[in-house]
Amino acid sequence: PVIGTFHTKYKKDFARYLKSRFLQKRLLSHVVKVFDRCDLVLTMTEATEAVARSYGCKAKIALLPNGTNLKETEKTAAAAAEVAARYRENPRQKLLLFVGRLYLLKNLELAIDACARLRDRGFDFKFLLVGWGKDEEVLRRQVRDLSLEERVLFVGRVDGAENLGAYYKACDLLLFPSAYDMDPLVKNEAAAFSLPAILAEGTPAASGVTDGVNGYIAPLGADAFAERIVSALSDEAAHAAVRARAHETLYRPWDEIAAEHLRLYREEIARKAAQGEKTRGGVDNPSNLIGITENTALRLAAGRLCVAGAPLRAERTVPQFCAGRFCTGAGIPQYRKNTASWFAAGRFRVPRQAA
Repeated sequence: PVIGTFHTKYKKDFARYLKSRFLQKRLLSHVVKVFDRCDLVLTMTEATEAVARSYGCKAKIALLPNGTNLKETEKTAAAAAEVAARYRENPRQKLLLFVGRLYLLKNLELAIDACARLRDRGFDFKFLLVGWGKDEEVLRRQVRDLSLEERVLFVGRVDGAENLGAYYKACDLLLFPSAYDMDPLVKNEAAAFSLPAILAEGTPAASGVTDGVNGYIAPLGADAFAERIVSALSDEAAHAAVRARAHETLYRPWDEIAAEHLRLYREEIARKAAQGEKTRGGVDNPSNLIGITENTALRLAAGRLCVAGAPLRAERTVPQFCAGRFCTGAGIPQYRKNTASWFAAGRFRVPRQAA
């Protein structure tokens, strides 16, 4: 079986890099065709499935959430105490956190604007940005312009699971206002340390989070985010309950996800075996074809393919494949129909008489 994984907002990506709407539509159509040719498509949440369906994807879809290998340890707890002592000026000061690439695409400008609103309201906090990225200088300039240098701190890159876990453990709330991300790993990583997140209302990233239950949801705006941060952290007992529910409902180790992944693969393999191999590519008479499945990609990369174990002397395999055709060499006729789709399906087929 051919199994695909959907986790990207292709439409937005194409719009960012291509001015031509015609090309955007053509590329999106091609992506959808690839997924529709799969026997099964895996995606993380109902929200990400909805994105795939909005593109026109008609394939069978199964949900498989993200996981994390981060977990609390004695070393993490000790490191978290050091992080809190380094940044927290008094016991009542709240530590807000962002972890990830410092890209404007993540709506970090909104998060910093919300911090300005919090300061103006007299809310005692610090906002720690863990990570690096191409837009860091833009964000630093915004912090300077808003005179937030003592409130918004650029931590930089943090290596090591225990060191990163220390920040999750030490902080009070994860800020993640991105409207671009589909199912951010940081949401799961934070939940491993009972750290809830505040996310933007109506975004795929907010999937699985119920406001005030296992996290917080706010409309996409600086004022709304600031207001929800204050209300979330003003009731310590309610926030403690949200922390506990975040861990219970959002944290799943990768071992569990891998086991579920394996189950889905085995089910699909068994289903295909029960109904018999179905040739993809719109071939009228599959009985006239023989297949090669072993190391197709390796042979293609090496500039050769084999039929029934016998090597084919074919020049410029890669260019021919990229051109949508494959020439099998002297004495063996070309077979150009749907070359790419067969290769994508993990096999390459030629007329039986060619063997």
